[in-house]
Amino acid sequence: MPARTTLEARSHKKSTDTVDRALAELVKLGAVQVQHRWVGWQRLTNRYRIHTSDDPATTTPAPLGIDAAALEAKLDALDGQRLQLQQQAREQLTAEGRPITRFTVLRRAVELLHS
Repeated sequence: MPARTTLEARSHKKSTDTVDRALAELVKLGAVQVQHRWVGWQRLTNRYRIHTSDDPATTTPAPLGIDAAALEAKLDALDGQRLQLQQQAREQLTAEGRPITRFTVLRRAVELLHS
């Protein structure tokens, strides 16, 4: 993630406090997770995880050219079954040694739905 001063400049804000407040709001909403890192007593840069779906364990966007919105719509129609399918998809992908991304979980969950 870029430095707070860089985000301030890119977003045309007047202070890093504005950036901090916006980030705090994203954390409160569950859209961003902050990992504070340390080595001994020395503080390192924070690591940020951006959640891009209702399923917080998947965080990366779909590849270009893939209609992720259509797949999302199929799962959205399931109500409470969506998270269960995503969990099952994640477990299968992990067992197969495949990458766990938002798109791979989404695609596998839809495959499970139709199997």
